[in-house]
Amino acid sequence: MESSDFGTIKNIGSQLRKASRPNDDVQSKTYDDCLVAAFGEPEKQTNVSELIIKIQTTAAELETNCRELLIAAPETAVSNPICKDILLK
Repeated sequence: MESSDFGTIKNIGSQLRKASRPNDDVQSKTYDDCLVAAFGEPEKQTNVSELIIKIQTTAAELETNCRELLIAAPETAVSNPICKDILLK
């Protein structure tokens, strides 16, 4: 965009919002840049379900790793604050 008139930028951005995003990489980048110039960076949407699954997976991996550490080096596992909490629950 070559215009520094914010009203024009916002007007074009509003028109672009109604249009479908181009498939071409160069055009889609320009499309995205225009929307950012008009409305700012979009807020990142958090998918709660995916986040919960990710937390559960990470927790399971931590528990497995701490149990492996307990077998390999019991003193280290018990002295590690994270593993200590997991192993004593």
